[in-house]
Amino acid sequence: MAAILLLTALGVVWNQCIDDYLLTNEFLAETIEQTMMEIMEETDDPLVLEGCRRLMALKRRGNW
Repeated sequence: MAAILLLTALGVVWNQCIDDYLLTNEFLAETIEQTMMEIMEETDDPLVLEGCRRLMALKRRGNW
């Protein structure tokens, strides 16, 4: 978030900042999948798995 605030202060368009921020999902995809595999070793509860996946992924919300 600090990067977004800095970029907008420098004049970068808000939507471009958000798009760049959401690229984090792509950069962390392998790490997220590895973490999910570790979680699946502990539980097979679909609600827990979905909750964990949602916590690790970034999503566009609201008026962004």
